Order: sequence, then C-alpha cells, then structure tokens
Amino acid sequence: MTFETTNSSIGVEASTPDILTPRLELIAITRAMLCANFARSPEFSQLINAVVPADWPPEGWDTDAFNYILDKMDRYPGYHGWGRYIALKPTDRGRRILIGTCGATLPLELNDDPEIGYGVLPAYQRRGYASEAVAALIKWIFSHPHVRSVNAQTFPHMQPSLGVMTRNGLQFVGPGPEEGTVLYRKWRE
Repeated sequence: MTFETTNSSIGVEASTPDILTPRLELIAITRAMLCANFARSPEFSQLINAVVPADWPPEGWDTDAFNYILDKMDRYPGYHGWGRYIALKPTDRGRRILIGTCGATLPLELNDDPEIGYGVLPAYQRRGYASEAVAALIKWIFSHPHVRSVNAQTFPHMQPSLGVMTRNGLQFVGPGPEEGTVLYRKWRE
C-alpha cells in the first residue's frame, strides 16, 4: 500500500501532514482538537474539518484515554502526529466524516517499539477501514528509521481486532502487558 501526505487539515501544524489512503484521511490530533473533542464543543467539527457522528467517540475513547493523550501532549509538546483521528475522505456529497481513531501510545521518537491502538465507530466496522488505517499508520511509523518494530495488544475474544492485526502482518508474541490481553508485534522488514 502506498500513502501520501497532505497539509489540508484545519488546525494541524504544517509540519504534521495528514496521512492519506485510498478511502481515508488520518488527521494528526492537536491539543486544541483534543480539548474541543473532550468538551463536546461544536468547534471540534470545524477544527477537524469533518462531520462528527452523534455516536462519537468510539468504544475505549473515554475520559482515561483523553487524559492519557493530553498528558503526553503536555509532557512532549514538541512531538506531533503520533495520535490520529480517522476520517472518510469527502465524497461528491460534501465533507469528510469522522469514523475513528488510531495512533501510537507515545510519541514515536521516544522508543523503537511503539504500541499502537485503534477504534472505529460501530456503523463503520467490518468494512476494512481499521485495517486500512492501521496499514497506513504502520507504514508511516516505519518511515522513522529508528523504529525496529510495532506492537499492539487486545483481548483474545476480540476477533475483529485480532483480524486487523494479522491482516497488517502483526504476529502473536505472547501475553500482553495488561492482564488478560494478548500481544502482537510486527518487525521492520
């Protein structure tokens, strides 16, 4: 899969381009976007230049997730692009639609084996969007020469998540760091 980048998003630093796939745009999350999202502000839709569905955010994108990302942004203000929103590219009918999230759990520059996570709203699941987003994210992560591998964890009963990982070349390596999870990893080729 190839990917290209563009600086088309409103509110994103010029040095942090979107990652484009055939159907998606992975929008770099800024602090302003995150705060507007958490506050459920109408400004959020404007900042990401996308329609925000009524059932936003996806499962797992709770207060703890927001606080985690906000803390990392505050601790590492010079790092950008490691957290992303997933949006469908605009169609003939108008604006793009926010459908999920993906990204690393820390800025990429801080380790050589970043953990990734992802989530898609239920209405957009089982259409290949998570797999497409994760493929583009992994390719972008491996464009950083110091990264030797990428890892992800999930619960063993979450078959769709396991499918996303295996379709993207991640292999089972054992128990995950959180109780009851399994860990998958993809090494640089």
